[in-house]
Amino acid sequence: IGGKPNINKNLLKVAIGTIKESRLMRFQPFNEYRKRFHLKPYTSFRELTDDENMVATLEELYGDIDALEFFPGLLVEKTYPGSIFGQSMIEMGAPFSLKGLLGNPICSPEYWKPSTFGGASGFQIVNTASLQKLVCLNVERCPYVAFQTPDLGEAEGSEEKTRPSTEL
Repeated sequence: IGGKPNINKNLLKVAIGTIKESRLMRFQPFNEYRKRFHLKPYTSFRELTDDENMVATLEELYGDIDALEFFPGLLVEKTYPGSIFGQSMIEMGAPFSLKGLLGNPICSPEYWKPSTFGGASGFQIVNTASLQKLVCLNVERCPYVAFQTPDLGEAEGSEEKTRPSTEL
């Protein structure tokens, strides 16, 4: 998913629209977002990606790593070893994705029933879903997939360790 030019031709209009919209919204360059999330900014396109053709293209288009736009940066960033995403996608995107899932009303008891998911078959699919299935059904190879949360007693700086945080 990351580190390679991999946008399906049917989604190219969406990618172009995303870049145009980010320019209209005056998004900061990719490295500025990395700094905001306490990630080390890249010093060169070669550090960002191992693909020499991509390095040459980025140098021609942007000239300087600090001019690279956010969305293209996310797409061409080399992946973690054994991962399908680059560091920026994982560190910037994952926390917001998880908060979005947990804050969704579909997670409430009133919605958690077969009729919400199209009947018993749909409910069975949802109840047997896993992160590994989600990833492996959507990529060519099936990498190791894991997720863990710290024990309440391990939470650093936590004054109240008996109840989970209410922060979304």
